[in-house]
Amino acid sequence: MLLKKSSVLSRSFSAEIIAEQILAGIEEAVCLPWDDGLLFIRRPAEPEDRLVPPPQWLNQLVTAFSLKAGVSRLFSDIHHVRIALRQAQAAIEMGRIYSPSLSFYLFDDYSFHYLLRNGRAGFSVYDIADPALRILDEYDRQHETKLSLTLYTFLRLHCSATAAARELFIARGSLLKRIARIQELTGIDFNDFWRYSYLLFSYSLRIAQEKAIAEAGAAEK
Repeated sequence: MLLKKSSVLSRSFSAEIIAEQILAGIEEAVCLPWDDGLLFIRRPAEPEDRLVPPPQWLNQLVTAFSLKAGVSRLFSDIHHVRIALRQAQAAIEMGRIYSPSLSFYLFDDYSFHYLLRNGRAGFSVYDIADPALRILDEYDRQHETKLSLTLYTFLRLHCSATAAARELFIARGSLLKRIARIQELTGIDFNDFWRYSYLLFSYSLRIAQEKAIAEAGAAEK
């Protein structure tokens, strides 16, 4: 376990009880009572792990106590625990608004809603942007590829393979192979309007941040 349950965050006795049960049943997890719900964060056992839907028994347990559970993104650095807690809180806040009938809210399902309603609100671009950016950045670093640039170009040109291939100076067939690899790594559905918008918005945030950093650096010279 990364952390022990903190009763300081608890305002609900039933949440404390269920947190103890969850901590006893899930390996490599952190579950903290918060208000009348639970904050559930998990780090991957392996770098390739992805957060999967909660097991049926866990869903039933939370539902039986009429609680809500917010689930953060996976993290591997212990220094990111505070960010993961904020993500789990944001998941509950947005989930209660957009899907009040559900019990579990994954941050990735509501992060774009949170961004539109609150802006970054203390999150770094890296922690609030679509998770595909992080996945592709890491893949590009490890394999010396340009999948992130390929995705941004493809999105910006309205998913035109011909136009994107021309701008990237590669064959259309090569572009399509890159897109297929991107989808394999991230699960992106380019027919999903909200995901498409979230991705473009995420890239815009990152470009704006990089421009601001560059301008600040130039001003110091």
